[in-house]
Amino acid sequence: MDETEARLSPDWWESLTGEQLQEMTRGGLEAGEYGAGAHREIERRARERARLEQQETEVQKKGFRLRTLTVLEVLMLIALLIMLLIR
Repeated sequence: MDETEARLSPDWWESLTGEQLQEMTRGGLEAGEYGAGAHREIERRARERARLEQQETEVQKKGFRLRTLTVLEVLMLIALLIMLLIR
């Protein structure tokens, strides 16, 4: 693999910082393949970030539901215990 192929590999794009990618996209048409590749990498990172945020939101919702159900279960058990003691 020569240097140009190595630079266009997914690993190379992932190793670049956000600032480096932005500088490449600012180059416009003069940046050629690097500008287009930088733009694709920025979009890929944005999609990945959105996917991770969505997963985190789903985990938080499931945790909230689980805690709510646990509290309701405890309250029902307490109510049942009180009913048994009153009889």
